[in-house]
Amino acid sequence: MPSTIHERLPLLVDRLKTIDDVNAVFFFGSIAQGALKPLSDVDIAILLEAGTGKKDAMKRELKLAGLLEDVLSTSEYDLVILNTAPLRFAYTILKEGQLAFVRNTDQLIDFREKVVKHYLDFRHYRDQLDREFCKGIGYHG
Repeated sequence: MPSTIHERLPLLVDRLKTIDDVNAVFFFGSIAQGALKPLSDVDIAILLEAGTGKKDAMKRELKLAGLLEDVLSTSEYDLVILNTAPLRFAYTILKEGQLAFVRNTDQLIDFREKVVKHYLDFRHYRDQLDREFCKGIGYHG
C-alpha cells in the first residue's frame, strides 16, 4: 500500500462527493480505528441514494472500484455498498465506522433506522443460531 494513503483519502472523498448518487461515505476497519499498518487494506463503505436497486448498485460498485483504484493508487481496498450489504455487516459499519461524507442526512438517518430496526428484530434468532452453531462444532465458551 502506498505510504501516502492518508494523504489520498481526502482526495478520494472529494472525488466521491462529485458523484450524485453517492449519499454517504464511511471508513471502517483498521483505518477507522487509527490502526492502519503497511499490510492493511482500506475499508470503504458507500451508501448510494435511497431506492437504488441491486442491479444499479452492482453497476455503480464496478465504476466506484475503478475510481478507488485510480485515486488510492492501490488495489488494496475493500468496497462495500451499504444498500446491498448483509444486515449484520451494515449494522457494524454504521455503528463502528467513521463517517467521512454525507450528502443527504435524512436519507442516512432513514437507512440507519431501518438497519438498526431489522438488526434488533432478528437479533434473538441470530443469537440462537450462533449458539446452535457453536454447540454443533463443540465450542462451549
